Parts: sequence; structure tokens; C-alpha cells
Amino acid sequence: MTDMTFKDGISVLIPVYNYDCSAYVRGLSEQLRVLSEEEGGVEHEILLFDDASTDVVTLQANRSLHSVPGVRVFEGKKNIGRARARNFLLDQARHRFVLITDADGKSVIHNYRISIELGTLTVYPIELEIVTEGAEKFYDGTPLTNDKYDVTVLNATDFVAGHRIIVQVIGSQTIVGSSPNAIDESGVKVLDADGNDVTKNYRISYQYGELIVKQRHIGIYPDGAEKIYDGTPLTNQTYTISDCGYGKDGGLAPEQYVATVSFDGWIINVGTVPATLIFESLSICDQNGNDVTENYDVTSIPGALTVNPRK
Repeated sequence: MTDMTFKDGISVLIPVYNYDCSAYVRGLSEQLRVLSEEEGGVEHEILLFDDASTDVVTLQANRSLHSVPGVRVFEGKKNIGRARARNFLLDQARHRFVLITDADGKSVIHNYRISIELGTLTVYPIELEIVTEGAEKFYDGTPLTNDKYDVTVLNATDFVAGHRIIVQVIGSQTIVGSSPNAIDESGVKVLDADGNDVTKNYRISYQYGELIVKQRHIGIYPDGAEKIYDGTPLTNQTYTISDCGYGKDGGLAPEQYVATVSFDGWIINVGTVPATLIFESLSICDQNGNDVTENYDVTSIPGALTVNPRK
């Protein structure tokens, strides 16, 4: 059994039958008010049960107590006796310290053996799931981001009225590959209408979309060349860059350039041979001189080197 004092709150229980206790209750209410002020705000209540009084004047006097702050008045439809009346009031009591009196103010609590079993009040957190959107693009040398997200309340109908959530999406993918579109989880906050942090009242889980950067298509096409036979080798190291039909998503990315490239193929005598790209020789760099060749899907169509007969 838990030790208690009146500082835990006071409930005064008064069962009556054909007895005007209005003066006593009003005086007791004032005494409890003074006690509350002296003890720093002790919660208190007075519960009166009129056990189906038959005296109209008495009944009206007791009913008048409805207007007294901290007093709750109950009326029985039929007489149930003192014991049941007191049990009823015990069920209604809100505080841990209970005093049972007769209508004239005499304590009768010594006639009862009272045990108190405390219930547990549990407030569960609202469960939220934050899902970020994914995105994809062809490599262009700039970061791929997407700050869009959805918040779903899993175990309630909605946020508490006036609450709002602050989320910063920090996912980023620049080179070819993929990564989660992550959130700065340490910075996620739920604020109430006054701007107070109430995040501890929420349990938040996360599901991240994927940021995907795909290889950029580029065509490196050796230019053809021809001449009249003159006994010297015909070669050509010029070329044309193609977007391979991908438009703005193909060809060289903005501010990037071909740093090195070589072609294989030469001819002296009359005839035609292919001029082909030596893929291992190709190097594409960004504006800072970094090699970014691996971010490209390179294709090539041989050019034609032709030596025509001399007349």
C-alpha cells in the first residue's frame, strides 16, 4: 500500500439522507480553499450523495451546493443506504487522500479499511513515416537532388492540431550510380503552434527513394579522309561528337571536353581502310580537369580512309 498525504489531493465524501448539510459544506469548501493556498495549490473536491431524501426543503438546500466551486452533488433515485452510498462516492473520488464524514462533519473513515490501487496512464507516441521521392537522370556533371517527401501518420488520424514538421532532405548523387535520397534525421523536428519542440511525442521512421544517375551516351566518330595516291601514308585524327539521338541528354556534358583521343588506321596504296577509335586512349574531363570518362557510354563508327588511283 502506498503512503499518502493530503498533498496528493483531497476528496471529502459526504453521504446524507434528509439532512441539510449546505452550511457545513460551504464552510468546509472555504477551509479547503485556504488550505490549498497555504500548501501551494492542493487539489481538492467535496462529493455529496443525497440518498433520495424525502424532505423537499432539505433536498433543495443540498441541490444548491451545485454552485459551490469544487463541490459535486449526486442524487439517488431511491434510497440505497449509507454503505452503498459511501461506496458510490469512493468510486467517484478523483484524489488519493479520502476523508469520509457524516452530514454533521464528523469523520467516520475509521470505520473503513481502504486500499487504493493506482492505475497507469499511458500516452503513446504518434507514429510517423517519412518517405522521400526518388529521381533519375543521365549524367551531366551536376548533383541530382529531390527535396520532395510524404509524411504518413500510422497510428492516428492526423497530426495534433497546430503541429508541423520540419524536414531537410540531403540526398545527392552526381556521378553514375545510385544512393538513397536521405534525410538529416537528427534535424527532424515537430513543433507545436507556439514553436515548442514536441518531437519526443512522435516515433518517426524513414523510407528513402533512390537517386540514380545513368551513363551519358556519346558518339566519337572518326572522320573519313581521301586523297590521290602519292606514296605517303593517309591518316586522320579529326572526329565528330554525336549525341546518339539523346538530344540534351547525350554528347558532352556542359563545360566538359575531350582531353585525349587517338584513332587507329592508315593507308599508303590505293584502297580503303577503316579509321577506328582506340577506346583506351579516350579521356573526357570536367571543368576542373578531373577525368570523368567512366560516366559516359561511348560508341564509335569507323571512318573510311581512301587512296584513289593516280592518273
